[in-house]
Amino acid sequence: MNLVHDRFYPEKSLTGVVIDAAHEVFRQLGRGFFEKVYENSLHVELVARGISCVQQESLAVSYRGQIVGEYFADLVVERKLVVKLEVASSWDGSFDATLQNHLRASGHEVGLIFNFGAPALQYKRMIWTACSTKSSRGRCADL
Repeated sequence: MNLVHDRFYPEKSLTGVVIDAAHEVFRQLGRGFFEKVYENSLHVELVARGISCVQQESLAVSYRGQIVGEYFADLVVERKLVVKLEVASSWDGSFDATLQNHLRASGHEVGLIFNFGAPALQYKRMIWTACSTKSSRGRCADL
């Protein structure tokens, strides 16, 4: 795992805006809705703040140069940041793996996971760093 210091966060200001927007959505709606409600609400909130984002963007998964499947990112913000939304009573380790796969498939470096199902909004920033050698798979760092 790469250790990344605060001043080196890629897309730090953009992730800050998205985190603030997610807090506003959580303040307004609370917990208990389906994931799609939070996705739509966060999209509305970001657009109201002048931030471009796309819902349910298709991310192709390739193996040996051939497309073998696809993921759908809940939100892709400013064509730079992948956002994954969850609604669960507590944090699940599979959330991290899902975002890592979204980052690998999309080629984007930075991602956020939000859990709107806990008593307080939970989130995590992650960066994907692809290694330069063919044998390396890349690594994700929690931020």
